[in-house]
Order: sequence, then structure tokens, then C-alpha cells
Amino acid sequence: MQRHPDMLDSALILVFLTGIYMEVAIFLSPTVPIPNVLAGLAAIALLLRHPDWVEEKHVVALAIVIVLLLISIFCAADLGFFKKRLLGLVQLTYSLVLGYSLFIVAIRYERTRLATLFLGFCIFIIIGTALEDYTPLRAVSDAVREHVYNFGIYDADARDELLYGRIRPKLFTSEPSAVTFGFALFSLCWYLLTTWRWKLVTYLALIAGGYFLMRGPTLLLGLV
Repeated sequence: MQRHPDMLDSALILVFLTGIYMEVAIFLSPTVPIPNVLAGLAAIALLLRHPDWVEEKHVVALAIVIVLLLISIFCAADLGFFKKRLLGLVQLTYSLVLGYSLFIVAIRYERTRLATLFLGFCIFIIIGTALEDYTPLRAVSDAVREHVYNFGIYDADARDELLYGRIRPKLFTSEPSAVTFGFALFSLCWYLLTTWRWKLVTYLALIAGGYFLMRGPTLLLGLV
């Protein structure tokens, strides 16, 4: 019986993080999406690989949270939006299950190994956003975005030049804010996990470099 994550688990976690970063959705109907499909597929694969890592106490706690959320939608004063609240509950439950699938694998990693995964993703974003300004990568990114996203593709480059003095990088995402959100999240996860003595200096350098390249106000939350 496998007790420790292997290379395939690491690859699935990278797919999971890519899904969180890109936020690719599949629409069952014009108003009913399945969000974060890549993360969902990776989460299912992790659960199928390690069903023995699922603990009863975790399932009970998760079920209690979902039941409380279900009760809350019936307690709302206006039931006119019941269908939308129910859809929100389904999507939130989906997100909780995805998070749990990552949790049961992540807790079996050594901190430094898991931190390396997050740092690697941060470095990828830093290099990618830098190359968008100086190489044909922007055209490749835009072509991928046109094929991957059904709607909500950011095209307000003139607004970016007016507010930020440059076109903000999108790096395979639907909009620049997705890049900054992903980078802020992954860099914070690295900071919390790493045991390196110079981690604070490195973290501040990551935030500063990210802000210089991405111009996203979300990154300033990382300082908080």
C-alpha cells in the first residue's frame, strides 16, 4: 500500500495548480458551468489513486459543512433566487471536494518538496510574463486563450496602457487579474511552506518582481 506521494502525484498537483491558475470552465448550458475543469480532473485522479487516504473523520466534517450550507439556502428570506443559490451550493461543494483531494495528498509531502512545486510555478509565471513583452509568446498565449475560453476574454489593452503604462500580461489566462491572483496565491503558499532562512527576502523580491511585470494590485495583498 502506497504511503507517500510519487512523481505521478506531483504531476497531478501541477495539473491541479494549472487548473486553479487558468480557471478553464466547461458549460453544460449557457448559464451552468463546470468551473476549473483541469483541477477537477486532477482531483478525481488523486482520489482514485488514494481512496485509502480518505479518513472517516474528514468525510464527516465535510458532510456537516455541506449540510449547514444546504440549510442556509432554505433560511434565506427571499426564495426567488433558490435555483441560483442551489447552483452556488453545488459549485461550492465541488470546490470543497477538490480542495480535500489536494489536502489528503499534500499533507503527506515533506514541506520543502511541496514548497518547491509552488516556487517552480512562481518562476514559470515570472519568466512567462517577462517573455510576453519581448518574444512571440504573447501571440501564442492569445491564440491559446481564443481556443480555451468561451467568454470573458480580456481585451482592454488600451485601458491597461492608460492606467498602467503598458499592456498587462495574460499568460494563457482569460484576463491579467488571473495571472496576479495565481502568482499571489502560489508565492504565499511557498512562503508558508519553505524552511529557507532567507524566505522573507525572497518572498518580498517575488512580490516586487511580480508587481513590476504584472502591475496587478492583487499582489499588494501579499504584503499584508
